[in-house]
Amino acid sequence: MTEAEPPKLASISAVRRLPVLCRMSRGRQGLPEWHDPVRCHDPTDQRWPHLSKNLAASGACSVLGVPLELGKDSSAALNFFAPATGLFTDAAIDEAVVFAGTAAQALRLSLRIATLDLLVRDLKAAMEHRSAIDLASGVIMEQNQCSRGEAFAMLLQASQNRNEKLHEVAEGIIKAKTDTRGRTSITNFDD
Repeated sequence: MTEAEPPKLASISAVRRLPVLCRMSRGRQGLPEWHDPVRCHDPTDQRWPHLSKNLAASGACSVLGVPLELGKDSSAALNFFAPATGLFTDAAIDEAVVFAGTAAQALRLSLRIATLDLLVRDLKAAMEHRSAIDLASGVIMEQNQCSRGEAFAMLLQASQNRNEKLHEVAEGIIKAKTDTRGRTSITNFDD
């Protein structure tokens, strides 16, 4: 390292060797809930023995953990590893906090997109199976002379008893109601 060259806080190879060293999530491995950056300058630091042991084995001499603010249901941290002690100055920590803020924004957006993708997938599946469930509820209403709510409750109970998805039970009822030539057959719904 020359005088004009800033010190490297972490190298790609060091990060690859240390993927699970610093799991600073709340309540794991005796780590407290934290909101401020945590700096560890000594690989023999005994606050987190497992982390210290792995740091020493990897050749990293210090670590800086910066929490990412993701919201109440998620937590994460951005961890920086250094090959020497004393590299995490107050200025370096300030830069890491700014970088962590940007990373947290990107991660929050990514989590939000993933959550919305799951919701869309669930809604599409519900819409695809709604017709079968509605038809099966109608069959049950007709056979048992009951309300739509009672019919749905029976359908739901059958799904749980059989350990099958609701739409699969509904499709089975519809299939049983009509034989292969499209003629109506009589089905008793007891489950």
